[in-house]
Amino acid sequence: MLEARNRMSHTYDAADALRIHARLGDFLPPLAALLAALRAA
Repeated sequence: MLEARNRMSHTYDAADALRIHARLGDFLPPLAALLAALRAA
C-alpha cells in the first residue's frame, strides 16, 4: 500500500493509476486488520 501511495503522490501516469486501481481489493484485508486493532485499543 505504501508503495502504491508513494507512486501515485509523485506520478500522474494514467497507466500507473489503473494498475493501482486494479489492486485496491488487495488492500482491504490489511486495512480491516488495522481497523480491528484500532477498535480494540
